Amino acid sequence: MKFLQFIIFIFLIVISFFAKGQEYLTMDKEQIKYMFEDWQDSLTITDNQDVLIISSEGFDKFTDNYFFNESGKCDSSYIRHYCNECVQGHIDRILKYKKEKWVEVLPNTYLSDKRISWTIGFSRNKESECKKMTIIKTPSKDVCATISFSIVTMKSSEWKKKIKSKQ
Repeated sequence: MKFLQFIIFIFLIVISFFAKGQEYLTMDKEQIKYMFEDWQDSLTITDNQDVLIISSEGFDKFTDNYFFNESGKCDSSYIRHYCNECVQGHIDRILKYKKEKWVEVLPNTYLSDKRISWTIGFSRNKESECKKMTIIKTPSKDVCATISFSIVTMKSSEWKKKIKSKQ
């Protein structure tokens, strides 16, 4: 019974990573490592020069890859899931995350309704940075799904048009 409770506890902790994974964009490496600090015993953390890899071989096997730009901020990431039974639950939690307000603009492609930043310019040429999420499902023995997050820059008018037309 205690083992089952332990498995459920670990499962709930891992689930919280995936809802938060979208928040790691724009953070630096040390901030991301800190977010995983309490679970270091159950995770493998590999710090390469431009990539931080966090993985778990446990019940809900996953690999997170965080990529960093010249200024040391995370500008893209992807999460690979290896558990067919878990994938849809993780995707549902990410899509329900109210802070981002994900809007599907193409099949399996989402833009956040929350801008990261925008540049000042003439009204037609203003640009916005927002988060983009792409979900690639590949049910197999190996990777079941890959969820990628990135920061995209587009004209503010284009971003508004894509978001508003899908709401």
